[in-house]
Amino acid sequence: MMVIEAAMPSAALATVFAKRYNCDAELASILVFATFISSILTIITIVFVLT
Repeated sequence: MMVIEAAMPSAALATVFAKRYNCDAELASILVFATFISSILTIITIVFVLT
């Protein structure tokens, strides 16, 4: 269970914080999306390896 939890994407709240504190919210949202896509691939790979 811990392995699958570690493969989850980063929190989407990072984009909200970036916008709130006048940082680059667009970059933050792109990075959150990239971690989401990579987490899908990682979770699929882990499921195949562990089964």
